[in-house]
Amino acid sequence: MATTANAIIRGAFGLLGIYNPNETPTSPDAQSALTALNNMLGQWSLMTGAIPTRIREVFDTVSGQGTPSNPYTIGPGGDFNTSRPMRIDGAAVLLTQSQPNPVEVPIPVLTNDAYDAIQVKELSNNQATALFYQPSSPLGRIYLWPIPNVSTNDLVLYRLDQLGTFPSLSASYDMPIGGDEAAIYNLAVRLADTFAVAGGCPASVARIAANSFNTFKRANLKLADLPQEIPNGNRRYGYNINTGNM
Repeated sequence: MATTANAIIRGAFGLLGIYNPNETPTSPDAQSALTALNNMLGQWSLMTGAIPTRIREVFDTVSGQGTPSNPYTIGPGGDFNTSRPMRIDGAAVLLTQSQPNPVEVPIPVLTNDAYDAIQVKELSNNQATALFYQPSSPLGRIYLWPIPNVSTNDLVLYRLDQLGTFPSLSASYDMPIGGDEAAIYNLAVRLADTFAVAGGCPASVARIAANSFNTFKRANLKLADLPQEIPNGNRRYGYNINTGNM
């Protein structure tokens, strides 16, 4: 649902009684609330349950790139010019030479330990069989193994499509269904402290904030072949059969 930062901020201010619906917040107050809103959306982007869609992206590869000394960079302005992912959920090599129906060959995304254990990291081959991702900042780094020595294949990445932030108060943004109410109420909870609301955030607002955000996350639960974690509520995890960790 399309909305603006200004609409969410005004809604949050109204819930707290800081401004009534007919008042225009001062520029300093509006900018402070915009910062709080974008910080909140940034936190939500770290939560699996808060992200509704998983995307597939295809990128060209370059012969000899993907080594420890010359990894691919991913993020705005990087080798793979897209948003910087917090993690990569799946990867594949797209055999483009098999046109008109390219074959997509899945490859595993390695853990830190698995990549560390590779003894010849610059081994070359015409097709990578594994990928390792470091979510470094400002650009993530992608390593391939073996290092492709041809440029005929593409790289396919699967990852969660992170929530965007508002570049300005008036910028329009398509909030996922249910996200606008969750944003208004949860922003109000944050602003109650920022603006020193007498008596703190009203209990009814805090309750709706929690309920609306939990409902929003439950709606974003995704089917999985083998569930590995509990995306809502208590963050205590069980045994992960893929990594051997708790």
